[in-house]
Amino acid sequence: QEIRSPDGSVPMPRNLRRPSQDVAQSQT
Repeated sequence: QEIRSPDGSVPMPRNLRRPSQDVAQSQT
């Protein structure tokens, strides 16, 4: 599953995002 980076300009895999932010976004 791909989501966009904090900029919203470049699609990045979830696992390349910051762990804390990734978990916060995923575990809502």
